[in-house]
Amino acid sequence: MACIHCMSHRTNLAFKIVSEFVFVQKVEDLVHQAYAFFSKVLSVLKRRKLKKNIDTRWISLIGPVERLFEEYKSVIGVVNIMSLIKGIQKGKAHTLLQMLSDVETLLYLGGMLPLLREMNNLIEVSQSRDIYVMEYAVARKLTCMRLETLYSETSGFDSQEFIEWESLLQVDVEDSFLQYNKKGWLCIFVKDKQIPLYVSRKSQGVCIRKKVKQTFFAILVDSVKQGLRSICNKLTSEIRERFPRDELLEAMAIVHPLYWNHAKDKSLLTNDFKSKVQVLSDHFGKNAYLGDRILEGVINPNLKKKQSGIFGQTMWEQFDFVKDPSNSGAMTKLWKKLDISPFLKESMSEYFKVANLCLTMILGSVEDERLWSSLTFIRNATRNRLNKNLDTCLRLFVSKSDLETFPFEEAYVIWKSQCQRRSECVVSGERKHMEDVEPSNIFQMD
Repeated sequence: MACIHCMSHRTNLAFKIVSEFVFVQKVEDLVHQAYAFFSKVLSVLKRRKLKKNIDTRWISLIGPVERLFEEYKSVIGVVNIMSLIKGIQKGKAHTLLQMLSDVETLLYLGGMLPLLREMNNLIEVSQSRDIYVMEYAVARKLTCMRLETLYSETSGFDSQEFIEWESLLQVDVEDSFLQYNKKGWLCIFVKDKQIPLYVSRKSQGVCIRKKVKQTFFAILVDSVKQGLRSICNKLTSEIRERFPRDELLEAMAIVHPLYWNHAKDKSLLTNDFKSKVQVLSDHFGKNAYLGDRILEGVINPNLKKKQSGIFGQTMWEQFDFVKDPSNSGAMTKLWKKLDISPFLKESMSEYFKVANLCLTMILGSVEDERLWSSLTFIRNATRNRLNKNLDTCLRLFVSKSDLETFPFEEAYVIWKSQCQRRSECVVSGERKHMEDVEPSNIFQMD
């Protein structure tokens, strides 16, 4: 059987592997220290506030990293001033300034953003309320392919997604992020201040900070590129290991109408179809043992092979039912049509099982966690005695309905059908029993 686990949690657990890299840890530490400094010490940033990296949130690093990069010049400018002023915060400002002036950490900060955005998009897909196993499998595979393309040896770091990365490499261009001063040292210019950047290296257990010149900066950029590729490769490998293998998920494509639409000649699909059927039979057709009991596989491999002929013929003729196979609801529409026929259900019983597996909604705890968060918001210290109508309030809050979108007439019908009402209401100055009032008039006021 396919593994059962919350897809969002599993994806986030795969992403946690990047924290094993030293420079990712430095980025996380920088985000944490910068937020702590400006939230507890002072709030002099006239622009947007920094964000906190919250471990319990999925891909929580993306928001804080984006905000810190946007405000980097303002942040390092303020910290530089604070490090020169005598006071109890001088030491903290000096420590943070050393972290902000590390050019290697800054390069990783900008280079990681495309990776973070791709993973965040995948997490959002996994949180969809109506996504199927096959759809998420496709999204997961495309994300891995996308990441490998973004950070590849040949064409990596050249796409439009690397806007922040490119801004760091355009040194000495007008209004560029980084510039060289008259002595040739790499600096960040904040108004009339030159804040030199350093690279940290350990020698005999001692951390040595060196200023960066143009020749060394090019070497440093290549080193960071290689480090980012290692992070990407480790992440994609971890994603693949935490989910069923690609061959199995790709084999499920035989029950999707789009698979049969890709080839105009039947002979082109014959070998590929047979190999996919074999993969499904090997995985879902194996027996399992529970003590002395033998649990038969989900699919009967022998019966599946016998049914392949009528299944293939039916799928080739599916265009009578599905006009656009690429439509998001094409597969559901097709199998609902096929399900009407008792003959097809009997003749293709094993393929119906595969279709049911593909059309299974992915399991997750997203909705449960959203409900708990909503419950905390509704039943707070002010409304701590709210019990009787708590369920109703929670449903209204989660549905996000307002006066314009709330289905008043449907709600009235449900309310009226629950039990017999003896109350009366006033409509247009006349007293009428509730059961005589039209639903559309109840919510109107003269």
